[in-house]
Order: sequence, then C-alpha cells, then structure tokens
Amino acid sequence: VTNSIQPINTMNPATPSVVSAPSELRRAARLRLVVRYKKTGAAAFLPHHSMIDLLYRAFQLAGLPVVFSEGFNPLPRLEIEEPLPLGMASLEDYFSVLLHSPVEEPAIAESLNRYFPVEIQADFARSFPVVEGFKNRSLSSLYWGSDFEFEGAEPVVAQKLSRNIEDPRLSGSSVQWDATSQHSLILRLKSGGSREVGFGSVFEKTFGQPFPSSPVRVIRVRQWAEAGCGPVSYLDALDSLYAGVREQSSTRSEP
Repeated sequence: VTNSIQPINTMNPATPSVVSAPSELRRAARLRLVVRYKKTGAAAFLPHHSMIDLLYRAFQLAGLPVVFSEGFNPLPRLEIEEPLPLGMASLEDYFSVLLHSPVEEPAIAESLNRYFPVEIQADFARSFPVVEGFKNRSLSSLYWGSDFEFEGAEPVVAQKLSRNIEDPRLSGSSVQWDATSQHSLILRLKSGGSREVGFGSVFEKTFGQPFPSSPVRVIRVRQWAEAGCGPVSYLDALDSLYAGVREQSSTRSEP
C-alpha cells in the first residue's frame, strides 16, 4: 500500500498566480543565480508546472531582480531541471534564474524560504556573471547522474540492480549496500541519455512495476555533474565553467 499524503497549498490567495513584468524590469541579464534546494514530503507529488508557478511567485514576493522574457506573456528567465518521477523526494535539486542586478547571496535562500512551503527549502545560492559572447550551459547539459537511496533494501535488490545497470551506456554506475545502516542501498546511476536506461526503466526491471505505483521508498540524495574526468559536484562544475568568465568580467569592469 502506498503512503497517503496531505496536499500542500502552493497557492496564496493574496498573491497573483502569474508574475507581472513591469517595463522597467525588462533589462539585460547581468547574473545567473543558481539555487540548490530540497523537495520532500508532499512536495514530491507536485507536478512540474506547479513547481514552476511556485518559483515565479516566490521570486516576486522575495523581490528578486529577475530578468523577464520578451513577448506577449513575459515570464522570468528560469531554468529548472527535468522532473523526477512523481512521488520521489530529492535532497539536492537546482534551478537557475537570470538577474539584472546583484544580490546578497547569503540571504537568498532565507528570503526564498519565507515564501516556499515547508516541504521545499533552499539551502544555498551562488551567482555567476553573464558575459556577452559566452553561452551559459544549461543545468541539464551538465548532468552526469544521481545517487538514489532505497530504504529497507535486501541483498537481493542490490544484486538485481547491479545486473540491470550493466548496459555500456551506464558505465560508471554502481550499487552500494550497507547492512549496518538499516539495509540502506545507494544506486549511483549515470544518465544514459535515453529513457530506455533511465531510472524508471531500471526500477521497473528490478521490482516488476513502475515507481509511481510501487510501495518501495526511494529518495534522490545527491546529483553529479559531468566535468570530463568523471562525476563532480554541481557547484564545483559551475565554478570551473565560470572561472574564466569571472576573470573576463573583472577585466572588463576595470577602469
């Protein structure tokens, strides 16, 4: 039997459901703000579009100097990662948004959390310069893979998972099982670039049913980025990517 949940309220009647874009805010992007956050409890059941709406409202209420798109229906220049299977919590998710003015990075997470449900909490933010001629790499293009924790797993599950990640496209994936930690099992799954070898497929081959209809509890505990030499943390990958851009930006700003 799957766990029953209580729906969370992502709408605040006192705030509009669509972010307005005053003409004075339609400015050129100067910074790319990357925010790390957790999504647990009932928030794991939020559809992707509801998560985007929630972020739009939080930006407005927190007063972030976001850059808006052009056109008839301008929206914040937001990038959010591909959604996880519905019902899966995550301890490490990311989104990025373009800003037209600097912000105090240490205060960003706290400011956003005032307008997030308790099941969604930001814990880190860092900004990177936007420089003409340098194309920002999307969060999805940096993605190497994730660590998934299976709670209450038995040795046979580890054996099945190990067999189901033998595809060459998943090279670098691994299974770690620790019987001393309440049978905690960690699946490090590399992105194979296809749903055929994605988490959903590996899960269904192992347990005989799709994740959304299964009682098996799985949490994403870590994400990894591709750095050309194996998986690294997302923030390390972004720091490396923007190292030269920061120098170029500093040089241009010198008198």
